[in-house]
Amino acid sequence: MKKLLILVTFLASSFSYTAPIWAEFQIKVDDPIKAASIAAATDRYMKSDFVKNNFNGSVHLNAYVSNGDNPATHSLVWLFPSMTDASVFQTKSIDPTNRASQEFFAALSQNSEATSDLMHTFVTNWGDASNDDRVWEVHNFYATDAGKVVDLTNKMMKSMDDFPGQLGLSQNTYGNGDTTHAFTVGFESIEEMENWQDKLATNPAFSKWLVDMGKTVEWKGSELVVNAAVYDSALTLEEFIQ
Repeated sequence: MKKLLILVTFLASSFSYTAPIWAEFQIKVDDPIKAASIAAATDRYMKSDFVKNNFNGSVHLNAYVSNGDNPATHSLVWLFPSMTDASVFQTKSIDPTNRASQEFFAALSQNSEATSDLMHTFVTNWGDASNDDRVWEVHNFYATDAGKVVDLTNKMMKSMDDFPGQLGLSQNTYGNGDTTHAFTVGFESIEEMENWQDKLATNPAFSKWLVDMGKTVEWKGSELVVNAAVYDSALTLEEFIQ
């Protein structure tokens, strides 16, 4: 997990932001046994005394259902109230005397291949933030006018009173190549997502939004992700959004 450790060191030494951030570590896992080993290692780590005493964020262990040509099969997403909180925790996690972290990183190295490290700064949210959402669409795009993206989305969402999920906008701050932002759309289940997509197919406000957005952004691909496990005793998704 060399890339992960490099990013951890980078964060620990460089920044002090107050906006909520989420760091995404994408990994490739070859077989179900290794995936189970990573899940077990993550569970042990999140239940360790070190994490209980030092971590004030949330961790999502995700599995990709569909992500195009991205080789990653899973990801670990770390949610923090700010870059400062991330820096403090990650400085402690790379301490060579920290046995819990060393065992966790070793398990990741032995059972997976790191594919990418991404950093996102949360911007705003529409709909009802819910910790019950476990299915996520991620739509990446490039934009030079983020304010216009927010304005267009505000107008569309005003007519979406029956939207059952949550829509988040994040800035792709580091490690995202030719993308600048991402929409994350959360649902409680695949069924809820499909039912909503059926409604959108004939929704004039959504159709107009797609046309207007097509003139404003360049779409860079979408992913479908499910939460395999969520550890949020220190920070729920609702608190992260707020």
